[in-house]
Amino acid sequence: MASVRLKEITKRYGKVVALDHLSLDVNDGEFVVVLGPSGCGKSTALYTIAGLESADEGEIYIGDRMVNEVEPKERDIALVFQNYALYPHMTAEQNIAFPLKMRRLGEAEVSSRVKRIAETLRIDHLLARRPAQMSGGEAQRVALARAMVREPVAFLMDEPLSNLDANLRLHMRAELKRLQKELKVTTIYVTHDQAEAMTMGDRVAVISRGRLQQFGTPDQIYSRPRNSFVASFVGSPPMNLIEGELQLNGHQISFASNDLTLQLPELAGSALRSETTPARVSLGIRPEDLTTTAETWSIFAQGVVYVVEPLGSHSIVDVQVGDTILKVQEGARYSHDIGDRVELRFRTEGLHVFRGTGGEAVF
Repeated sequence: MASVRLKEITKRYGKVVALDHLSLDVNDGEFVVVLGPSGCGKSTALYTIAGLESADEGEIYIGDRMVNEVEPKERDIALVFQNYALYPHMTAEQNIAFPLKMRRLGEAEVSSRVKRIAETLRIDHLLARRPAQMSGGEAQRVALARAMVREPVAFLMDEPLSNLDANLRLHMRAELKRLQKELKVTTIYVTHDQAEAMTMGDRVAVISRGRLQQFGTPDQIYSRPRNSFVASFVGSPPMNLIEGELQLNGHQISFASNDLTLQLPELAGSALRSETTPARVSLGIRPEDLTTTAETWSIFAQGVVYVVEPLGSHSIVDVQVGDTILKVQEGARYSHDIGDRVELRFRTEGLHVFRGTGGEAVF
């Protein structure tokens, strides 16, 4: 096994900058998820590590070896594609054995390794079938087996679950995470699905427009977003962001927008006093840190219930405050109806403040 390190990687396609001085350190045996919207450069980063794309600038290390000029087949990594890329005329056994035969391993060694990985992935009953005779989940496991049978130093996975139905994706997320922990192999997994990222990764790298926005544990990404992009991209529903400005009234700092004036708690005020006031900012608060029912929380604003979305285990309530719609997470049996006037309250620890330019977190 080996660590993987990207050092100031830049990749251009004509005038388009796909990766912009991207740096990333993945530890030996770690499961890192690269998360971002479509077109952000996450797959390009994966293909650059694999050697399918060449970096215009920067250095790529697998273990202690710089591999910029190393051929893909010599990098000792395995890449799992979104569409599985199985050979349709081969059986599952032949597909899995193919990379071993390309290395000219003996028949006994090939047979032993194919049998072992098939049993690990619980697909030994599929070995005689061709891809057309398999379900999506079965084909995905065969593709994984073909990658794993080589025993590479690192796995690279490019949205391998995106073609599966919702229930199978949930099952395979858990299976992949379990397998990675069993095998202890360095894994870099690309996805645009934040649920996959948050549930599977030891750490998550959030990318936008080819630049790394934040790299940390799922809890750090969710609870302490480094900027407004991460705050708005991670979370379902995403964090509420309200544009306004900070105002200093004596020793007290408040936030004011067209629809809301809020005196910030002392903890936030202490952190924000170094900011020039008035200053353009965005106030952020997640739906679960707002409520219309808990009377012990501090008052945030007066509003009107705009719509209620029951989701079984909980409800998402849209509350209109002036021209602003705020999403609130409530219990399963929500008592208010559309049009009801409500008192919106907030949890002090859930407040975030982001600068208006660049969106960096201030508090």
